[in-house]
Amino acid sequence: MAYHDITDTNLNYVQHRTLQRYQRHHLSELFERYSKLLMFRVDFYYRVDSNAWCHADKYSTTADMILLLQRCNTMTGLVGFTWVLEYTEQHGYHIHAAFYLNGQKHRKIWPTFKTLQALWV
Repeated sequence: MAYHDITDTNLNYVQHRTLQRYQRHHLSELFERYSKLLMFRVDFYYRVDSNAWCHADKYSTTADMILLLQRCNTMTGLVGFTWVLEYTEQHGYHIHAAFYLNGQKHRKIWPTFKTLQALWV
C-alpha cells in the first residue's frame, strides 16, 4: 500500500511546507487561547458570467479577499482565518479559506457562513 493511500494525499498537488508550518502554528496558537473552536471552510470564486471573472487577476482577487476580511472585523466570535489563492483553467482565480469561531460563543457555523457569503463581492 502506498503512502498516499494511507494519508489521502493528492499526488497532483504540490505541498507548500512553509505554508503548512505557518497554518499549524496559527492553529496551535488559537487552541492555546480558546478551549473550543469551530472551523469551517469556504471556497470563494467569481461567477463565470460576471465581469469579475473576465478581469480577475491575482491582485484584484487578493484585494477582494482583504476587503472581505476587513468587513469581518465587526463579526463577533470570529477568532482566526487562513486562506490561499489558486488558479486553474477551469475555475480561474479562486480562494480556499478556513475560518475559526470561538466555540464558547457559537454553536453553529451556518449564520457566520451566510454573513460571509453576503459580504463576498
